[in-house]
Amino acid sequence: MTIGIVEYGMGNMYSLYSLFNQLEIDYFLSSDVSQLNNADVLILPGVGAFNEAMSKLEDLKLVQFIRSSRKPIIGICLGMQLFFESGSEGGKSLAGLGLIKGSVELMELKKLPHVGFAKIIESNLGLGLLDKDFYFTHSFAAERKDLKASYAKIEIEGKLITAAVQKANVIGFQFHPELSQKNGIKLFQQIKEWHIKD
Repeated sequence: MTIGIVEYGMGNMYSLYSLFNQLEIDYFLSSDVSQLNNADVLILPGVGAFNEAMSKLEDLKLVQFIRSSRKPIIGICLGMQLFFESGSEGGKSLAGLGLIKGSVELMELKKLPHVGFAKIIESNLGLGLLDKDFYFTHSFAAERKDLKASYAKIEIEGKLITAAVQKANVIGFQFHPELSQKNGIKLFQQIKEWHIKD
């Protein structure tokens, strides 16, 4: 399996590189569609602001490529949030990739951002996430409105928060597998054998 990491200037790559090297997964970093088409699996990483990320993807002509790709594509943190129809940043609604119905909203928590390990308490993804701890750092969370999309959730301050989502060839993790120690390693060991789901 070869992973193509979508390069648009908003990802923390070195932790991903370390994880893939440890698991002996082949990977490359590119914003060139012709190169990304050679990957078996795509990863859309992301750290930062929703609107800036979408703007950069537009500038690099990557939005339509991601929307139309039938390859397995994995979104991490902001990358997962971009899969949704919209994001609410700065008090206004901003268009996302629209691959999964729903929106990304600022969490109503006493302390933001939410940073640290949290346990998955609900999951129907079939990736062995349930009762596992993963590392999160975020202030926004996705509100899934697509009943056909599988999901996983954590609980913060009594509120259920989307931790992962999957529909067809698209899967997103709000957490950072590459920073989640043994559970992140196990997850990507499974992704080696992950196939597109109808």
